[in-house]
Amino acid sequence: MALQEFLRSAAGREAYEQAFSVLLELHKRTDPHCSREAAHAATVARIEREQFRFPDFGAWLLERRVRAA
Repeated sequence: MALQEFLRSAAGREAYEQAFSVLLELHKRTDPHCSREAAHAATVARIEREQFRFPDFGAWLLERRVRAA
């Protein structure tokens, strides 16, 4: 859930767009029948591995409760 929130943020969208365009070109050549799906999965995995840092659980939970109120 925190990764999905990151991907919806401005920084997450920017990281996604940069990585997706490169990976889409790669997957168009290696997986022509499902290139968009493969590029999307690879992009999310790459962002999770290289750029996403899971926030401190207490701070993340508190922020969610404040937003829900």
